[in-house]
Amino acid sequence: MSAWSRLSGLALTYSGYIKRVEECSYYPTRLWIEVTSNCNLKCGFCGNRQLTKEQRGNMDFDLYRRITDECAGKVGQFNLFHRGESLLHPRLAEMIVYAGQRGIRTRINTNATLLSNSTAKELINAQLDIITFSFDGYDAETYEANRPNACFEKSLGNILGFLAMKKELGSAKPFVGLEVMEIADKSSEVFAKERRAFLKQFEGLPLDKFILRRQHNWAGMIDTGRQAPSTRIACPLLWHALVVFWDGRVLPCPQDFFGALELGNANEQGIMEIWNGFELRQLRREMANPNTLSRHPCVECDRIMRRTFAGVPTDYLGRFLSENVFGNSWLSRILPH
Repeated sequence: MSAWSRLSGLALTYSGYIKRVEECSYYPTRLWIEVTSNCNLKCGFCGNRQLTKEQRGNMDFDLYRRITDECAGKVGQFNLFHRGESLLHPRLAEMIVYAGQRGIRTRINTNATLLSNSTAKELINAQLDIITFSFDGYDAETYEANRPNACFEKSLGNILGFLAMKKELGSAKPFVGLEVMEIADKSSEVFAKERRAFLKQFEGLPLDKFILRRQHNWAGMIDTGRQAPSTRIACPLLWHALVVFWDGRVLPCPQDFFGALELGNANEQGIMEIWNGFELRQLRREMANPNTLSRHPCVECDRIMRRTFAGVPTDYLGRFLSENVFGNSWLSRILPH
């Protein structure tokens, strides 16, 4: 999609959200497509460890192809990740290429533990648009406590190797972000000192953005220890995004980790049919009055308890504009590293 198409789509999305329309005349701006729900780690702040054997699997490529073909020219971006580790899908690079050929930008988020040199080269050559690495700790003790079964030195080496390969190949893509949640019993001063020392390792490498993230509560599934505000906002996701689980089930939001709010199934219905189906129209109707909301798990979610600007959550606005309208180089310029 062109920048103009993305801008037009953003205007429609914003209008739909502000007006709280129940039926949208446009496709969702992006899809979270869960290429796999399998993961090689068992992190304490993630619900993946609670998934049953039946809830784990890889998306069938034919299902992915059908979704992509319908969304070509209509959806701007596929986030090819959700509850699992995307690098576990054997056809991930092929999925990236297929979407790119149809004008859909692609993004993955990975824990980097499985990122070999051959996989790194495959992702770069596939012209992946965005990759973010989740890396929660500035030293081995903290990182390995937060990421059981992962090795600090190996994971860090994989990320540094990926950046070195991107530099060696002279590739503009992908835009690379490093996401860290500072989960440890340390003061802000100690964290700041460790952060500065840790980031020195990336000097001279094409790391585009360092992102300090706050832990969210996965719609009440995780206790973050933060007090929730007394007022809520209408969740913007209902007017701009959808989630497709690996088995085709469609959800309104990535915070609905266990699929309580199933809207339909992409094996049986088109994306637009689900997008304006009865279940989602009803949920939009309820979300239009968020302070009287009683729907679970939405009512427990801290994502609808954020500060806003022009009706949009401020912690989301910059990334949304950059990825959908201006391009990631713009994000790198206007937001501090």
